[in-house]
Amino acid sequence: MYLSKLKNSLFKDHKWLMMIVAVFFLSALLYGVSNFRREKVILYFPDSVEGKIIAEYRTLPRERGRRDRIAQYVEECILGPANIRNYHIFQRDTSLRSLFLPGGGELVVDLDRNAMKRIPGKDLTLQESFSILENGITSNFPAVRRVVFLLDGQEPFIPPYSLPAAAE
Repeated sequence: MYLSKLKNSLFKDHKWLMMIVAVFFLSALLYGVSNFRREKVILYFPDSVEGKIIAEYRTLPRERGRRDRIAQYVEECILGPANIRNYHIFQRDTSLRSLFLPGGGELVVDLDRNAMKRIPGKDLTLQESFSILENGITSNFPAVRRVVFLLDGQEPFIPPYSLPAAAE
């Protein structure tokens, strides 16, 4: 009898407190479940003041497969830095055409030809942009040891569709 009175008085007098505690535990549970599907990555961008490469940490939704996670990473690098002191490694209108993991630690990244456009006022070369992106990919995805870049399906720095010189 005493226990039932105590129980009734606790629930009547503290029903708001009980509701707040229940909401807190529910929100903590939902936060834990939603954060489980996120991952931290490090993106690299050149600093506009000192010219050094700066690491930028981001939390991204975790994609299911490695290929999709790497594609998401490359697209985030194309979007550019969050810090206005840093500048882009590619023009914003650059897009990822395809991404292929043939195996053996190799990754093939095919960007469209907009990747060749240089950022006005910045002296970053295409080779340096590729190097920064490759460094970010290999440091965030240790299974990738080598990155091969293509521009519109062609190897950069080689004339498109060039044929070997004919033997004379």
